[in-house]
Amino acid sequence: MKLTTIGRRTRVAVAAAVILLTATFTATGAAADPIGSCATITKFTMTFRTGGDDLRYNSELLVSIKVPHLTQPLPLRSVFGQFPNNSTVVKVDIPFATTGQTVNSCHIRAQHLTLISHSAWFEGPDNWDMNSFSIVGYTSSGVAKYQHSSGTGSPWFRFSQSKPTLVVHDWL
Repeated sequence: MKLTTIGRRTRVAVAAAVILLTATFTATGAAADPIGSCATITKFTMTFRTGGDDLRYNSELLVSIKVPHLTQPLPLRSVFGQFPNNSTVVKVDIPFATTGQTVNSCHIRAQHLTLISHSAWFEGPDNWDMNSFSIVGYTSSGVAKYQHSSGTGSPWFRFSQSKPTLVVHDWL
């Protein structure tokens, strides 16, 4: 086989991979957007499915919202374990960590999810599998004005000590 033939095949394979990745990101991003006109979000509801590993009772998931005009994401209240494994669906209301904090639904660009492991002396650091994730933002009157849904996987994301943070971008 000629070297030029191998080079062409490699270029075609790389181009196909780039197209596939672009389509995947575009499809994922289509699920994240403000609902209707912009509005002030006061709280969120997060729904996720655990995977083949549990989140221990002494661990927590820090959730924050990224907006473009701030260097640091806006923290929401932490979600504490225990969440068992085997595809348990968890739905939890999470207000802002600072009372009275709000965000414009049209300014949300990402969610940061960080596993904090509070291991007991006899335990190793906690790891956790998340199989899906969605978040909905509500106004003070309870109207949904923001939504984001991830894909699914088994696991969709594995939180570990080497990868404790997942950033879920809105591909606007």
